[in-house]
This record gives sequence, structure tokens and C-alpha cells, in this order.
Amino acid sequence: MFYFSSNGSYSLQHVHREALKAWLTCDFDHTYSLFYTDIFMEYGKDTHRYKDCVVKKNGNENINSRMQRCKQDLKAACLNSKVILVKTIRTPMKMVLSLMNEVTDLKVINLVRDPRSTLSSKLMISGCHDGLKPCAHEYCRQVEEDGQAKEQAVAYRDNILTVTYEDIARTPVKVSSVMYQFMNMTFPQSNAEYVFNITVAGDRSNCDVCRQYWQLGNDTESSLNHIDSWKHTMSKNIISVIEDICHRVMKMYHYS
Repeated sequence: MFYFSSNGSYSLQHVHREALKAWLTCDFDHTYSLFYTDIFMEYGKDTHRYKDCVVKKNGNENINSRMQRCKQDLKAACLNSKVILVKTIRTPMKMVLSLMNEVTDLKVINLVRDPRSTLSSKLMISGCHDGLKPCAHEYCRQVEEDGQAKEQAVAYRDNILTVTYEDIARTPVKVSSVMYQFMNMTFPQSNAEYVFNITVAGDRSNCDVCRQYWQLGNDTESSLNHIDSWKHTMSKNIISVIEDICHRVMKMYHYS
């Protein structure tokens, strides 16, 4: 798949990499404006102002001029930040590691989840369009490749932290503390209480994004109840198929 612009054509992988680099370096001048209209922009403490800026008209200013002006505001906010944190899904580890020499002090937290749990979620939201087996093969292929990339990246070993979904759900405050320490940041008690409340306690009243229908919605269950929920939503046959396809990934991350 390719994107076309006045400067030529670019592969989707190239666009993906450049967008990620732009967010990590606050350089928003050479990426597609589409990346800055994502719904998640609404939930950032600073990024939500960019969304407001794009919507708000300034005289006869056209949309392109407005977006360019707003991107400069976003860049200023980004450059004034002590930490730039980007959450990205399904980004290949090789792509991330290729930025290590281009982004100063880049650190990577790789979230891993039991493939049975992940594929259970994908099946529930009709995310496996071609059926279970192709979906499982593709998902576990990438997870395995990401694991291999981490093992080979000896020079960057201190810059990569792997955490599991299950550990976060089980001991969220402890794992959060480890992640903060990894990023050389202080983990305030107020943050620890917030993390506990939206996970184990099931109180997400102060988490806007948590309550969205495409996240947890009105679910008030403890995160502890989500760890093995896949055991109750999939048949033994489906579980067996996933375990057969994803056995190398399960062994790599010690899932039994």
C-alpha cells in the first residue's frame, strides 16, 4: 500500500515510521495531517487543545492554513514537555529499534498479552475478518518477530522493558512503579492511587478514555477478573487451535 503526495509515493511502512518519529521528536512539518485528527488527541492534557484549535475558525482562514498553524502550537507544547510518551499498537519492534540512533534517550516499553486473551478480544469485536486461523498466525507471527528483534538488540537491551498485560492487571501499582523507574521518573502516591482505582478497584469515574464504549464502557469489574476471562468466552476447541498456532510465542513469554 502506498501514499501519494507532491513529493512522490511512500510505502505505508515509511509513513508509519515517519509519523512515529515525528511524535517522538516534535517534528510535525513533514507528516500527513490525518495523523493529528485521531480521536485519542481529545484525551491528552495538551493534545486536546490542538483538536480545539483545528475546529475553531479564525476569520477566512482555510482548513489547510488552520491545521498548519495549529501544528505549530502542538509543536511548541511538545517541545516544552519533560517527557514525550507515545502509545502505539502493532508497531513492529524492528521499526521502533531502527529509531534508536535518531531519537535521543528513546526507551521502549513493550506490552505483551497471552495470545488466547488477545484473540478472544479480537473475535468478540469481529476483528478476525479472515477467520481464526489466519488471524492467529498473523498476530503470533508479529509477536514472535518482535520478541526475536528484542533478543537481537543487545546494544539497546537497557532501553527496552517488557511487561505483560496479566502482571499489570494483577499488580498494577507494582508494575507501574517499575515502568516509572525505567523512565527515570518519580511515581507519586496520587498516581499510585489513581492506577489502583481504575484497575483492581474497578472505579473508572475519573478516567474518560476508560469509559468509552470502545474501551471498557460502563464495566466496573476489577482488572483481576479480566486476566483469565478468555477461559469462559472460548470453546476448548478454539483454545486448542490458538495454542497450536501460537505455541512458540506462549513458550517465549512463559504462558502455560
